[in-house]
Amino acid sequence: MHTYSILQKRKVTALVIIFLIVSGILGGTYFYKIHNNETKSTTSDKIGNYTLYWEDYNAKITDDFNFIYDGETLEVSYAWNSEELNGMEVYLVYSRFYYAESDEEVNPSGIGEEVMCELNPGNNVWDIVNVQFSHNDFSKSDENNNAELMQIDKYFAQSYLHWPNNNSDGWEDIEDDGGWTRVYEFSNISETQISENLTVYEQPFGDYSIEFRVDIQTGGNELCPHIEQGEEVGYGLYYQSRKLRIEPRD
Repeated sequence: MHTYSILQKRKVTALVIIFLIVSGILGGTYFYKIHNNETKSTTSDKIGNYTLYWEDYNAKITDDFNFIYDGETLEVSYAWNSEELNGMEVYLVYSRFYYAESDEEVNPSGIGEEVMCELNPGNNVWDIVNVQFSHNDFSKSDENNNAELMQIDKYFAQSYLHWPNNNSDGWEDIEDDGGWTRVYEFSNISETQISENLTVYEQPFGDYSIEFRVDIQTGGNELCPHIEQGEEVGYGLYYQSRKLRIEPRD
């Protein structure tokens, strides 16, 4: 019975010694990290004042025009596989649609209407054009009515200019060849916060498609009818790229 107690005390003593050794190692490691600033925040997390340089360029990927008959749907596909970006990053690809010309004409029936068309031909009206723009899982449609130009955007970044415009102290624009640079001033913020709100989260390359459908609308008046078979439309695919630089400010 006495032997068992001695063994038990020795086990307890050994456990205490092991615990003290492990604690010493962990404590020493923690002291080493503190001493060598390993637990401190990085420079990019430091709250302060910063200047953001937003260098921006836009360019055309492809464009064309076609005649679309009334009720017809035209589908245009394009595979954008690569581009020499020279250090820029693409944050926006957009499709643009515009009327190339109006093909609406007066269509008098008889001498009386011919005379009235000379005196008061009435106005042409915009056709209704439905456009759908798609890329991978993204798809957006819009209807163009009473407008010469329509644009549908596909963003690849966390934010466009909205975030720095709303969260900076102000900015100044500098015109460049083929683009521009906007210089923002920020206060009481970290470099990490600025970067995270402007992150590009998706690559822009791949397949794009644009679908157009034209529904003809004719103008004129009761005494001078108009006629139209379709619409000649222009369309294009463009991208916008940027290069960001963040510098600390005193």
